[in-house]
Amino acid sequence: MDLFFIVLKCFGALALFIYGMKTMSEGIQKLAGKNLRSTLNRLTNNRVTSIFTGLLTTGLVQSSSAISVLVVGFVHAGIIKLRQAMGVIMGANIGTTSTAVLVTALGFTNYSINTLALPMVALGLPLLFSKKDSHRSLSSFLIGFSILLLSIEFLRDAIPGIDLDAVSFVENISSAWWLSSIAFILTGFILTLLLQSSSATMALTLVLCEQEAITLEFAGLMVVGANIGTTITANIAAVIANAHGKRVARFHSLFNIIGALWFVPALAWMIRVVTNGIHSFNLGMEMGFEIEKWILVILHISFNVITTLLIIPFVPALESWLEKWIQPKTAKDEKYSLEYIDSGVMKTPELALLEVTREITKLAKESAANCKKVSRLLETTDRAIQEEILAEIRQHEAATDKAEEEVTKYLSRLTEDVISNETSLKVGRLLSIINDIETIGDLYYQITKIFDRKIEKEIYFLPNQRDGIKSMIDLLEEANQLMINNMLHQEGRTDNLEHAYRLESAINKKRNSLRKLHLKGIESGDFNIKSAMVFSELYTSIERIGDHVLKINEAHAGIMS
Repeated sequence: MDLFFIVLKCFGALALFIYGMKTMSEGIQKLAGKNLRSTLNRLTNNRVTSIFTGLLTTGLVQSSSAISVLVVGFVHAGIIKLRQAMGVIMGANIGTTSTAVLVTALGFTNYSINTLALPMVALGLPLLFSKKDSHRSLSSFLIGFSILLLSIEFLRDAIPGIDLDAVSFVENISSAWWLSSIAFILTGFILTLLLQSSSATMALTLVLCEQEAITLEFAGLMVVGANIGTTITANIAAVIANAHGKRVARFHSLFNIIGALWFVPALAWMIRVVTNGIHSFNLGMEMGFEIEKWILVILHISFNVITTLLIIPFVPALESWLEKWIQPKTAKDEKYSLEYIDSGVMKTPELALLEVTREITKLAKESAANCKKVSRLLETTDRAIQEEILAEIRQHEAATDKAEEEVTKYLSRLTEDVISNETSLKVGRLLSIINDIETIGDLYYQITKIFDRKIEKEIYFLPNQRDGIKSMIDLLEEANQLMINNMLHQEGRTDNLEHAYRLESAINKKRNSLRKLHLKGIESGDFNIKSAMVFSELYTSIERIGDHVLKINEAHAGIMS
């Protein structure tokens, strides 16, 4: 029974470590997460640039799993290419070692961890009640990091109570070294699979080293297993991804398997090299027994850095091999970029404009579908369904950004040649339309942020608020349908514009009536102030979408505002 509670205490400490990591990571992502996508969007095909991007973003976010899942999603949506993603994955593997450095530097000191952790909680707690999102995010980081450090202390207290004969048995399970090696690699892999955190496995391995429960060599093998185990998250995310996303996830696994193939045979030699290097510079004089943990951290860094250096020259070959290995099951599985535009071969101006028009019409249909999704968000209280709808709208916004960039480049290439005035006017209209579609995508993305806040703060609408927004969305849906019908017909057609103006006027009138309802509800005290703010932001965003729908109708008819 005593052993049961000691093991339970050990796993409780690991659970606390994971919770601290999660809280810290979420705080950092809220502080800097807005720039993550734009940073990845600006990537070039330069392998070194991609690697440094992955390294820096993972070092910042403190989660290689988060970055790898993000990259799988981006490749799935066609925002970045496979080769760029491969560089980011390699950089993320290096960046994740920063966690081990922080844990070793601050969690295994000769001073009490409370000396550092408790003051961080004292600093972070007041920020938790700040009105500024950035302050609350900083609070999450400080408190999460404090919990992480305290969990290390709990883990160090729990490990000595466990009978470590089982570990010794595994070390001596066979005279065949490779059999024991496989056992420890599997241990690291299974622990990471169960804990869903290679950092937690690393922390446990560091404590086992400190307690002299396992040798450095076997600790290194557990690190290998943890590195392979952490790829499971990306592979799970890739289950619903297209062929492009699956290739990224498989490369993540391939990276760590290749690393294991050279690292395991060279492990004993590397331990000697690192140990001699530390002694040569007299770095162990001050650290005492801490030297073994730093050797393990350096081995962890070396695993990822050297594997990256080995793979960099073969990235093009690996890319080709992955494309042959993972074939799309359907045409939809393969298609992620522009559906109608063949950007590799420039057609005649007339045919090129036809392709662009078809592509823009497809994007307009997808944009209009978001209106129905917002309506569903109002009607459902199921959190899972809400999250699914919000994710779909965000994914569409990312795809729209990419499409606008590609269409703009395509039309720019078209205008490099001598074209007629009529063609030039058509190009201008199409550029205006794609810009409005991209802006509508941004506005729907802003609506997802409004609903995020509504859901997070458990804000509910009164029936008259919900009905008012719903009736406004119905008008917008009608305007969207008219826009699609117009775009499916010949350009320059103006007979439906009068209807478009009437719908826009109706949307504006509805916005004005909801504004009066909003002000009246605040004055009478019927509306909760938080609910009123969300209500106001929502009907304002919907009205702005209506404005851009009208501009699309006008541009298609040849009227440029």
